[in-house]
Amino acid sequence: MRFFLSVCALFLFLGTSVYAGEYPHRIKTSEMEFSWRLDADRLYVNLSAFTKSWVGIGFNPVKKMKGANFILGHVENGVLKLVDEVGTGLTRHQNDNLFGGGMDVTAIAGSLVNGRTNIEFSLPLQSGDINDSEINSRGENIILLAHGWKMNNLRKKHSYRAKFKVNLQTGKYVKLL
Repeated sequence: MRFFLSVCALFLFLGTSVYAGEYPHRIKTSEMEFSWRLDADRLYVNLSAFTKSWVGIGFNPVKKMKGANFILGHVENGVLKLVDEVGTGLTRHQNDNLFGGGMDVTAIAGSLVNGRTNIEFSLPLQSGDINDSEINSRGENIILLAHGWKMNNLRKKHSYRAKFKVNLQTGKYVKLL
């Protein structure tokens, strides 16, 4: 029976973890990890952090957070919940659909295991959404990473944030913040 439970636990773990090669590019900080792969006209993303709260990413802000396309997610009762938001101010973001946009993200998986939140999703490089900036598959993008603390409240300010200039095709990046 113990062997059977061990095998079941292994399959559950493998079902929600990132396999080597699945995401060929990665940025790993002391607080958070962003892994990705490009596939035709979509970007596949894996975000992970030691938090029981939300993890998020923003693409190509105009200034600070303004104009960025934000994807934030958390796992609640084993269910991945994602939101698609737009930076509406220097330090503020709101739901994309309040401003004529829509949910352009496809949820793939999410888990909260041993205090680590992991979410996977894909989004189009050019969504056609009025609020989404184009994601450059061959050149540089500004990427904002952040995560919350304790609660699954997306309105609570981040406890960690970082800013990078990233070439999504080559995987080269420079930390800006």
